Amino acid sequence: MAQDDGARIALGRRTAETACAQCHQIDAKGKPGNAGAPSFEAIANIRSMTELSVKVFLQSPHASMPMLHLSTAELDGLGAYIMSLRRR
Repeated sequence: MAQDDGARIALGRRTAETACAQCHQIDAKGKPGNAGAPSFEAIANIRSMTELSVKVFLQSPHASMPMLHLSTAELDGLGAYIMSLRRR
C-alpha cells in the first residue's frame, strides 16, 4: 500500500469514528451498528462498491441517513477506509 493510501485510510478511520460510529459498525471489533445501518465491512463487500460510489453515496441525500458535511479529504479518506475493509 502506498504511503498516501495509508494516510487517506487513517483519515477515513478518524472520520468514521466521529461521523459514522454512532450508527454503523466501522470495523470488525467495534460495537454493532443500529438496526438497519449496515457495517462498513458489509458495504465494502457489495460486489459493485468502489471508492467513487461510496463518495457519491455520501454526497447524496438519503431518508435513513443524516446529510454529512464532509470535506473533500474526509470523503476521499472515508471511501478509502471503507474499501480497505473488503475481503480479498
